[in-house]
Amino acid sequence: MNKIQEKLAAVFKAAAKINANLWLDGPGIDPIAMSVDEFAEHVERTHGVKVEFFELDVDELSHVYGFIERYGAEGEVAKIYIAKSIGPRWIRFVGIKELCQIVLDTVADFQPDGEDTLERLVAPASLDLNTDENIAVRSERVAEYLAFELAYPHELRLRDLKRLEAKEVTIAELGVHYKIPNHVVESVLSKPYIQFAQNWWNFIAQKAAAE
Repeated sequence: MNKIQEKLAAVFKAAAKINANLWLDGPGIDPIAMSVDEFAEHVERTHGVKVEFFELDVDELSHVYGFIERYGAEGEVAKIYIAKSIGPRWIRFVGIKELCQIVLDTVADFQPDGEDTLERLVAPASLDLNTDENIAVRSERVAEYLAFELAYPHELRLRDLKRLEAKEVTIAELGVHYKIPNHVVESVLSKPYIQFAQNWWNFIAQKAAAE
């Protein structure tokens, strides 16, 4: 596997583990209702990281809704900044996504140049995520995928996709129901993402069966 493939495998392994711990076999925290604070408590407990949240004033045209800063030799303190003017559903999703970076990032993924990182976040989707200079973008992208899988689990997406095709529900209604932005609903229910996720879930299942 190359670097991005290794990270993507880690995304879906983490999604399976977290969903089991929180939703299936754990305290029964429903992904639909899971708050950022509940997920933060889980991350703090399982990763030994102290998480602090801060509001962020950003320009209305800014493409950056949030970011994370790590402190300490092992990143044991995480400060998460979220734009305060983006609405509750975006605030929730951004909070979950930034927490996903704590789950996935290793010390090697930490980037000391915050300004360069923010500039790369608006880079084109075609950017090569296997190069060392784009570690920050790779970290952001895979964290977003994990946030997709936690905020709107694969099993529910497959069910809702059929409902959507039958015109029994709309994107807007699903966004309200799952408390995530409509743009996120559209992204995860798109045919490319559904196939992408299905391929990785199949891969994870095959690996587990072989172990």
